[in-house]
Amino acid sequence: MLTVAASAGALVLGGAAAALGALLWIRYRVFVLEVSGESMLPTLRQGDRMLAERRRRGTVIAPGRIVVLVDPQTPVLRDERNRRRRNYLVKRVVAVAGDPLPEGVPGHRGTVPEGCLVVLGDNPEGSVDSRGFGPVPVGRVVGTVLRRMEG
Repeated sequence: MLTVAASAGALVLGGAAAALGALLWIRYRVFVLEVSGESMLPTLRQGDRMLAERRRRGTVIAPGRIVVLVDPQTPVLRDERNRRRRNYLVKRVVAVAGDPLPEGVPGHRGTVPEGCLVVLGDNPEGSVDSRGFGPVPVGRVVGTVLRRMEG
């Protein structure tokens, strides 16, 4: 018969390491953003917070998903410490590669190019989206919104 003895200190340390590992995993998989603007009304309102999952390479993004993407019209800026600063947009995916381009999107008689998405705001009158800048490369998507937390 084999017996294993573990001290209480080893169990606490093991539990703390597991908790730290879980927190680090969460930190690098999800992030929280605050809504600024009205482009996604009525779905998202000014001041709402969103929990989003970071996009992994190869992840398929389906139409209907709300995504966080780097603004294709704004260059990457640098802060006082020379760190990159980006402007992000939150939009709904309405078409993916191979789908017909929706009306109002530049070149709307063709199809969405490979590796691109068409994104629109839920509030068309107050949204800067693919109707202005065209299809967006999937690589600009930073994450997908998991849930909204009212502000």
